[in-house]
Amino acid sequence: MKKHYIFLEQGRMTYALCVEEKGKRRIQQTKVLLLPEKAKKAAICRFAAEHNLSGIRANLFIDEGILRESLVPKARPKILKKLAEAELSALSPAGKRWIMIIEPYKRSPENGIHVTGAMLEEDRLDRILYCMKEAGIRIGGAYLLVSCMGSLAKEKTTIIVSREKGAWLLFLIENATCILTRTIITRGEEEGEILCREIHRILLRNQSRGGTSIEEICFTNPEGEFPEPVRKELEENLGLPLKRLKLEDESLSYKLAAAIKEEKYVKRKARDLLRQKKQVERRALARRFHLPGLALPLILALQIGSVFAIRNYLEERVRQEYSQVEELQTYVENPERIRSYREKRAAIEASSERNEKAGSLREEKPAVRRKKSLDFSDYQVLLPVLGEERRITGLSFEGNRLTLELKLEDENMAPEVSSHLKETDQYEAVRLSGWEESLDGQSILAQFQITLREKEETAGEGGEEIEAY
Repeated sequence: MKKHYIFLEQGRMTYALCVEEKGKRRIQQTKVLLLPEKAKKAAICRFAAEHNLSGIRANLFIDEGILRESLVPKARPKILKKLAEAELSALSPAGKRWIMIIEPYKRSPENGIHVTGAMLEEDRLDRILYCMKEAGIRIGGAYLLVSCMGSLAKEKTTIIVSREKGAWLLFLIENATCILTRTIITRGEEEGEILCREIHRILLRNQSRGGTSIEEICFTNPEGEFPEPVRKELEENLGLPLKRLKLEDESLSYKLAAAIKEEKYVKRKARDLLRQKKQVERRALARRFHLPGLALPLILALQIGSVFAIRNYLEERVRQEYSQVEELQTYVENPERIRSYREKRAAIEASSERNEKAGSLREEKPAVRRKKSLDFSDYQVLLPVLGEERRITGLSFEGNRLTLELKLEDENMAPEVSSHLKETDQYEAVRLSGWEESLDGQSILAQFQITLREKEETAGEGGEEIEAY
């Protein structure tokens, strides 16, 4: 089974084709597009056309948006989600509409629940979906990368460290949920010290909020090996083991690996941006009509009614098509019509076969006419050079070349025979290719390579062609 993935990040889009065999997934191919600052839609459309991506159904992963964390009172899931959305909206920039992925991940001792919200502007999501639609790519699900990072460390509380484009990226993972991200730009010899200080702050913050103790730090480094001075300083100052993040396919970046691995996760539906967007649109529609209690049943009734209407329409079309098929079947199964059809088809096939053979013969006729064959005159020229001292011991003909072997008394006679053959002007070329002594030692065997002239076509009387040499 094949699955398609589109991964969008700053200035780049990656397409990956994944093949699933015996429960394991393998990346068959990846294609990368560097996105320009302007005309991104045109670039994506060209990319889709070049790699035949039009018509595929893919999962979309976006490396954008922001991550927020909050503590909300204990409540039922639907009410908890609304409380979290209200709380996180107050902590976010005003004047923008957000699509949020709300995920509770831990209970608080104060009878509350810790939640995270991965947020993306609704306008930004609409622009991305529009570009994909114009490129002919159908999107099955849309996810934010930050909500997928937890799939890389489901069992442990850990910090994932990565270096990209001159910056360090930090992700705090707890209960298979990314709850904190940091971007650190360092330069010079203080790189390890700055990174160590920032990780230490994350450890203190995690301890103050009652988080699970961090057991290790995992690193992944797309730009090369992890700097040894930085590794040494982290292990000495923090006292935590530093291990490489294990990925199923080491050829992929950890971001793309997290995105692909996320699809197996049981909570992926709750993290789908498209699903959240539809819920937001339904709530907005209910508020517009001021029917908070009846809006959803009304919408469901309309949807069910439209389904029944479409089903009745399709059933009627099927009945009409079936009646036409029955009428056509009765017409076709008539024995007289079947016999007539078979005779006409056989006649057409025979005529086509004859025309094909005639065309092939017409194409080969000039070549056959020009083909050189041995003629009596070719042998007649040899008569003067033959005598008691000369006789033919070998003769072969291939293409337009005649190989002649003569038995001569000595090697001095070979040039004389060659000159005689050239003076006849019967052949195009004559060459003495060699000679050797016979077994009795009293004569020689001389070989001559003779090139015959090709036939020439001339017009005869009545426009007919006659062949001449």
